[in-house]
Amino acid sequence: MSGPDVHLAEYAALKAEQGERIKARDGYMYSTIAVTVAAVAAAAQADLPDLLLAVPPACFVLGWTRLRNDAHILAIRGYLRDHLAPKLRTVARRTTAGEVVLGWEMRPRSRSSTLVQLAADMLTFVAPAVLAVIVWGVAASTTVWGWMAAVVDLVIIGGLAVLILRHTAAAANDGTGGPLTEPGS
Repeated sequence: MSGPDVHLAEYAALKAEQGERIKARDGYMYSTIAVTVAAVAAAAQADLPDLLLAVPPACFVLGWTRLRNDAHILAIRGYLRDHLAPKLRTVARRTTAGEVVLGWEMRPRSRSSTLVQLAADMLTFVAPAVLAVIVWGVAASTTVWGWMAAVVDLVIIGGLAVLILRHTAAAANDGTGGPLTEPGS
């Protein structure tokens, strides 16, 4: 394989991986909704409100996994933008100012889409967990062990909320700058 073919093959492989990771990332959100609904239904049907304390750990694991997956998606995007696009530009001998190689990878996330994603993450992974603990506290005949579990649940979900906020800030500042331009042009 020659230089351009290697770069194009690398691009194709990375875009395929990115696409699979996007599908998986979305699946974590659907899984969280399904687990939450199942736990609430089981707790209501069996009249066992303690089952609600299983929602926060599930939300944490799925939410954290979603964040890690999204970090990989952003890393691929950054690699395409910062490393592969300049190689392809050199191979293509595009030297005219304003010509963009892999222009889609250069576009920053819009502020509105970043805020919508933040809201979706908080509503999917944090809110159900907090609500589950609140409902458990109201509905259960609580014990010391139950309260200890509830506190641990709230601490891990608080940690997840912080991770989501940090990830959102990092994703919003992923170095794309602003207008559709290539680095160094």
